[in-house]
Order: sequence, then C-alpha cells, then structure tokens
Amino acid sequence: MKLNFKDYAIEPLPERDFLDANSLNDFLEDQRNESMMCKLVSDSGYQLQIGIDGDIGCAQFLSNDDMPPYYMALAPIQIIEEDSHDFDMTGSATYVASEHCLPFDLLKKIVIEFLQTGQRSELVKWEEV
Repeated sequence: MKLNFKDYAIEPLPERDFLDANSLNDFLEDQRNESMMCKLVSDSGYQLQIGIDGDIGCAQFLSNDDMPPYYMALAPIQIIEEDSHDFDMTGSATYVASEHCLPFDLLKKIVIEFLQTGQRSELVKWEEV
C-alpha cells in the first residue's frame, strides 16, 4: 500500500508518499522531537490521523471522506498521569484523553501495520468517539 502524509502544522512539512516501512519508520523517528499532528491517507479508503510528542503518541482511524465513525486507539496501559495530553495542531493545543495516549514505539507499530494493511491495527483496542 501507499500512504500520503499531510501535516497539520502552521508551517507544514511538504506532502510526501511512503511505500515502505523503513522510510516511514525513519520519518516518524525524525518527527519525535516536535509536537505534531498529521494524517496518513491510504489508498484503501481510510486514513490514520496521528499525534507525536516525544515518547507519547495517539492515533485516530477514519474514512478518507472524514465522515463518522471515528475510532481512537486505546492505550493498553496508562502512560501519563494527567487526564489528557496536548498535541500541537495548527499552532493550537489539541487535547487527547490519557486513555488514548500511546507509547511512541506502539504508535510506530500501529502506523507500520496501517501502511501494510490499510486497516485498523489489531495491536490495540479501538474506541468509537
């Protein structure tokens, strides 16, 4: 499959396509130092919107037409003490509930599986929001 990257930053990174897990993994690692939100659009008809902030991430799965249902990945264990964590989206804080905050390494696995299948990962449970 192919994923098309689109950044939600005020000064967005250029759109680009990912065709293989290695280049996508390297890209995600490079983004780890800045709080960001973006979407990865698959030709399967679905997209994965992700947030990255250091060791914390989040993932939302939805159709490419942006219509419900929307599914947020549930963390297998709570990794932050606060009720929520904010990720930077277009210069504003976007609050994500603590139960949706994932360890970064798990987020990477979810994203790589999405690249390979175009579907929701089976590594986590998903909650309709």
